[in-house]
Amino acid sequence: MDLLDALSRSGELPLVQTQLHIVIATTHCFDQSIMCTIIEKNMNPIERVERSSLLVAATITGKSVPDLLAPAHRQRIKDAAPRIYEISSRQESSD
Repeated sequence: MDLLDALSRSGELPLVQTQLHIVIATTHCFDQSIMCTIIEKNMNPIERVERSSLLVAATITGKSVPDLLAPAHRQRIKDAAPRIYEISSRQESSD
């Protein structure tokens, strides 16, 4: 944001027809190797990363997880990570 502030001279210069893109990089750590996670723990590591990404996206956008998903994927995500639907419904009821 300091760069944006400097480019616009603290808001003195109007920024017309511009877009601001923000990239957020994340990593995901597993207790064991990917192969041990798949074979020994019988977990799908992609589902865990997908769940984390959805929670971050919901937090940033202020939308519920179901609202972020295409209808074709909602049931699959709900089956793989039912708790994120519970979290989303709790947040909506508190608003």
